[in-house]
Amino acid sequence: MLSIKVELKGAEKFLNSVSDLGKQVRYAAAVALTRTARQVSIAGQEEVAKVFDKPTPFIKRAIGFTSATKQTLAARVFVKDRQQRYLLPHITGGSRPLKPFEQRLGQPAKSVGFWVPGPGVRLNTYGNIPLATIKQIAAQLQGAKSARGKFREVFVGVPKNQPQRPFAVWAKTKSGGLVPLLIRIDNPNYTKRFDFQGIARRVVGQTFENEFNRALKEALGR
Repeated sequence: MLSIKVELKGAEKFLNSVSDLGKQVRYAAAVALTRTARQVSIAGQEEVAKVFDKPTPFIKRAIGFTSATKQTLAARVFVKDRQQRYLLPHITGGSRPLKPFEQRLGQPAKSVGFWVPGPGVRLNTYGNIPLATIKQIAAQLQGAKSARGKFREVFVGVPKNQPQRPFAVWAKTKSGGLVPLLIRIDNPNYTKRFDFQGIARRVVGQTFENEFNRALKEALGR
């Protein structure tokens, strides 16, 4: 979260002492803060589209903002709560929490951890594993009769007498071979690549003064 504020106490006190201009300045500052926060959120969304490969609409809508008022003279720009688990590791660096599908898979796979798709699953347009596929794998691992047929025999672990193979969720192919559906990995460590605060500082520096001048002219011309 980034908070954009402006302090007008000294200037406002002086302006109020000589005219009614102080009220207009406060109004203009609130309008300028709101417009600036909107521009920061737009720039953040555009950066998401550049930084991430095929981001989903859900991720593209990750940046929000709140408007300033004459009372607060502060606007906020933030990553929305639901998207934070996906974006924060790329903003701050470091490890990430388990994804929802990894949490869902933990119990039936008897292995809580981090997973990546293997060649045995078909990904959607955004390069992700469809939720229906995750549900199907989980159901088959739990032995649900209604789940049989999507994949041939499914099991978790390293194939017998094949220690060079990874720990994975495996499925038997029609020809009797094995193909990994999901491969377990170590906790991934992310580097910072989405400079949210840097983008915000740049946009504020380029935007606020012009927006304040514009909003003040509008206020005085009303």
